Amino acid sequence: MTAKTASIQRKPRNKITYTLPTSQYKEKYSRFCTHLRRNWINVIFHEKVAEILENHCEHQDAEEYITDEISPVGSEKQVNIKLKTKDLLGFVKSSTGAGSEWALQWTLVSSIALFEAFVNDIAELVYLSDPKRFLLPESTEPPSIKLELLLESDSKQEAIEKYIEQKLIAIFYGDPSHVFVKYGKKGDVKDGALKLETGNYLNNKCHDELKLYVEMTKRRNVIVHNAGIINSRYINEVPVNYPNKLQLDHKVKVDRGYLFQNIKSLYLLARFYTIKATHTAYKTGEKNKDDELLMKLEKEFR
Repeated sequence: MTAKTASIQRKPRNKITYTLPTSQYKEKYSRFCTHLRRNWINVIFHEKVAEILENHCEHQDAEEYITDEISPVGSEKQVNIKLKTKDLLGFVKSSTGAGSEWALQWTLVSSIALFEAFVNDIAELVYLSDPKRFLLPESTEPPSIKLELLLESDSKQEAIEKYIEQKLIAIFYGDPSHVFVKYGKKGDVKDGALKLETGNYLNNKCHDELKLYVEMTKRRNVIVHNAGIINSRYINEVPVNYPNKLQLDHKVKVDRGYLFQNIKSLYLLARFYTIKATHTAYKTGEKNKDDELLMKLEKEFR
């Protein structure tokens, strides 16, 4: 055998390969990205509908009815909804109708809801992958599960799943900035409330996106709970140096650029959160192997 042939046949040394059961993580991540993209498509759709209607008004009879449907709301005189081309165009383009600002606001609300549900799903997968590892060390006190929860469950697995559900609900009722990362008074970075070792990783990969996430969730709360008027709670909970911060008593504005920026941020947060959560679930504790695993996951989740 020649030296050349031997060099071709020689196998790389210390080659580490992984075959991990990550299909569930990939499936949830892919589904989330699809739905988030559809939310942005919804914005484009409204813009195109307005454009089509405007062209229709210019070339067709403006008195033509586009829709004649029964209404679930209104007096006897408002049983039917009758919209002409011109009326529907005005509705789509108005700030209080299904047009620009209304559609943008509720696309923001929907996108954040999708993201939070996705974060819950991934966290649940990690916790269930090894409940003893992820649930027992979460406090210095002995872990306790309410007797009621045990009695309502048909199996140990069901009880664990209910416990995880309650844990995640409690986490998301808190400060969104603490879900993934906690910052100390001196600026030090700690792991977030999910306890999935995402702190340093997300701070390095998504520092700006984390700030945007805090502001957008507070703005979402104002839209949903305060008729879109900025209140003192928003002012107190969004730090002064955070991007896009609004002023007290101002009406919430969501324009196309703001929404695009925030949907992009949710996508990047979801990507790197999934990578690190999956890495946390399957890491071995051996630095070389775990570093290679992280690189592999960063290529897989795009």
